[in-house]
Amino acid sequence: MATAPKGQPVTLVYAGKRAATGGKTGHMFYILNSDGTLGDKLFYGPLKGMGLRTIGGVYTGANYDPAEKVTYGLASMRYCGMHGDATALAGWEALDHEHDSVKAAVIAQRKYAPGYKVHLLPLRRTMDALRKRGQHAEANAYRDLILAELYRPVTKEEREDAAD
Repeated sequence: MATAPKGQPVTLVYAGKRAATGGKTGHMFYILNSDGTLGDKLFYGPLKGMGLRTIGGVYTGANYDPAEKVTYGLASMRYCGMHGDATALAGWEALDHEHDSVKAAVIAQRKYAPGYKVHLLPLRRTMDALRKRGQHAEANAYRDLILAELYRPVTKEEREDAAD
């Protein structure tokens, strides 16, 4: 005999990714009240295989027990539309993009830190010397030159020179 699902049916609004403990990605939801206003904020750790891609998306199919503050059936939720608050949506998207940027920076730091510091040392020494001599305009121009070179595409000749 099947048991009744725990909690009450709930409609949730997905507010995007946030940082969870241990460097993992968590997910923020809001309970959508029956009058269309946003209720309690709910945070869940990694949700594998949920297909949550729509920030501001309204999802149904889960049950929430307010006494225990537990949600059941998250994996069975289904998308059913968009929440209409454009201001909230813009804020959620900004926080989601910030999470992605921070996570990418951490990954890049782990991946490239050992090698890039050695290659940047001569450039840093030159910048340090310019600043110590009070040549701030030259230091700024040098920095702009370095950044421009970093963003310039690698030419065919440079690729061939590197292969030799």
